[in-house]
This record gives sequence, C-alpha cells and structure tokens, in this order.
Amino acid sequence: MSRDGSRLCLACGLCCQGMLHDWAKLAPGEIEAAERHGLQAFTHQDGPAFRLPCPRHRGGLCTIYEERPAACRGYQCKLLRRYLAGEISTEDSLVRIEQMKRLVADIRRRMVAGEDGVSIWHQLHAFEEASPSALDAGLKLDVAALLVQCQRHFAERAEPMRTWS
Repeated sequence: MSRDGSRLCLACGLCCQGMLHDWAKLAPGEIEAAERHGLQAFTHQDGPAFRLPCPRHRGGLCTIYEERPAACRGYQCKLLRRYLAGEISTEDSLVRIEQMKRLVADIRRRMVAGEDGVSIWHQLHAFEEASPSALDAGLKLDVAALLVQCQRHFAERAEPMRTWS
C-alpha cells in the first residue's frame, strides 16, 4: 500500500509557520501568482523566494492549497520522508507533531506578547532584545528542546535567527 503524507502535513504546518526555514524558493514563473496571493517575494541568492511564515497559512491550513508554489507542493520534511519510507507510523508521527505544537504554544504563552505572522524564532529574538532578563533558564531549556526536536525530527537544519546562550 502506498502512503500519502497529506494527513501529516495538514496536521502539522511547521514548515509554513517558519519553524524550519525563513524562506521558500519560487520558480521564476510563480512570482506574479505568489504576489497576487500576498506572498512577499524577494530575491534570494538562490533565486526568487518568499518569506516565511506564510501569510496564507491560517487556522492551521493553507488557504491556497490548490495553487501553492512548487516548493510547498514538493517539500518533504525529515518526518514526512521517514513516514513515506515506512520507518515511522502515522500515530507516532502525529504524536511528534503534537509535541512540537505544545512546546511552541508554551513558549509563545511564556513570552506573553507575540505577533501573528511572525516565526517563533523572530519572536524569541525580539523578546530577548526587549527584556533579556525575562529569558529565564526554563524558557532557555524549552527553546533548546524546540531546536533539538526541529533538527531531530523535522529539518536537516532548523534556521533560527540566532542561538540563545
């Protein structure tokens, strides 16, 4: 039986939220459509791209799913690749996703004020700049756990703005 990863992707959305990357590549022919959909296109050293988190990811869903860029259609995080290869079950995959979501929600709640449409890495950077003493040991441990979980289960290399000391 062939596996379909759409259930995992629809349950997750971490890539859309800027958790794993700060940007996604656009094919040259996709720039106009991307901008029409409100994606902030820019020129990256690797070519045209748009910034993440994606403004079209709302309420845990892609609002332009049928017209999403090729990079979004083709992206496979580490967890999805392992699932498609039969190395991890649907249930275990969904547990990992829920663990990440709970950790992110807890970190955001502890930072109190957060901006919609801003990645957690950018929020942490702004939080640290605004009140360095508020980044207590417990919050630092949770941020470290988030980074480890991102790298272990979702991305070859998560791309936070900086490493918190």
